[in-house]
Amino acid sequence: SQGARIISAVDAFFDLTRNPFNVFGRVLGKQEAIGYMREQAGKLFDPRVVDALNVLQSGDILRQRVEQDGRQL
Repeated sequence: SQGARIISAVDAFFDLTRNPFNVFGRVLGKQEAIGYMREQAGKLFDPRVVDALNVLQSGDILRQRVEQDGRQL
């Protein structure tokens, strides 16, 4: 199900970025984790979920909302 795909990707992202005992044996930066997940998109992760996770973690949604309100960052 789509919900399971979302939970799986988010869980993997948190594992990669917070768990020093993950598959890499170290904590990855957010962009590095997303890069790995993009490499695995279509294999381990749903590509649409990885894209959405990237947008959410990057702050792009918040940036767009602030700019729409006429504020500058």
